Amino acid sequence: MFHSSSRASSPGFFVARCFGRYRIPASWSILRAGHHAEARDMCHSKSRALRRSEVRRGQAGFTLLELMIVVAIIAILAGVAYPRYGDAVGEARVADGRSALMTLAGRLERCRTSTHSYDDCIDSPTPSEAGYYRVTASLAPTDYRLTATHDGEAVKTACRVLTLDATGRTLPEACW
Repeated sequence: MFHSSSRASSPGFFVARCFGRYRIPASWSILRAGHHAEARDMCHSKSRALRRSEVRRGQAGFTLLELMIVVAIIAILAGVAYPRYGDAVGEARVADGRSALMTLAGRLERCRTSTHSYDDCIDSPTPSEAGYYRVTASLAPTDYRLTATHDGEAVKTACRVLTLDATGRTLPEACW
């Protein structure tokens, strides 16, 4: 690569021969006379770096096998996560029904302390806070039974109808 001719004795020759089409900044110290060894060393290291970057340019992107592995991992994770997500949504909706029953029971108890009867406390069915359950009340002067009925999907079959009475008994027990 390097010749011992008189042309090869100037550092500019080494730089031009080594770097070819690349622009060399004037601030490089190897362009000054007496730095032939530095120019030669820089030429070797630069050509090795160029060869490495050219190899990398040909390897851009992912292989089909790598992409298929990623897709398979995502499919497995989605297969595990989706049923658990459905269960969590169902539990949140049942919690909405329980909350609606407990809120209405609290209102009934406050009303009874002032009127001494449950009869005149509530006159119409009310929806739950999130709207997944419709709450109805069966009232007597000294007793009540609240029923929350779920109209849609995504709730366990056993938890579609929730009840709470004046004694604090709840049905079905698996949903409380």
